[in-house]
Amino acid sequence: MAKPWVQIFESRSLQVIFFLAPTTSEERASAVVEQGKGFLYCISVAGVTGERESLPEELPKFIKQARTVTSLPLAVGFGISNEKHVREVSEYADGAIVGSALINVIKQAPPHEIEAEVRRFILKMKQATRKAATPI
Repeated sequence: MAKPWVQIFESRSLQVIFFLAPTTSEERASAVVEQGKGFLYCISVAGVTGERESLPEELPKFIKQARTVTSLPLAVGFGISNEKHVREVSEYADGAIVGSALINVIKQAPPHEIEAEVRRFILKMKQATRKAATPI
């Protein structure tokens, strides 16, 4: 079903990033893995995105299961909002997506400080990963 979209994107040297949720059926997961390129966006929870206090206990198991069906890098999003979350996700996934938290940094910063605040936030998140942080 996504094949026409994938072809359109690929003709423009873009990759379609597919979502994989804990509720994704095996049939759908197979299709996602087969057509996916770049990385898979693993949704940490069923529901809406946004900041959360903690991550689901079953998230590592979900990521481990996803690794059995793909060699693509796995990035976790939905609810990843602070260094603790990034540090935790870095133990079992290849990336952490902090979209809502980044939007909140932008919203809360005075206009003349947005760039500096975004840089600080991203550096803080990068330092929470397993990889060495490099200045932005």
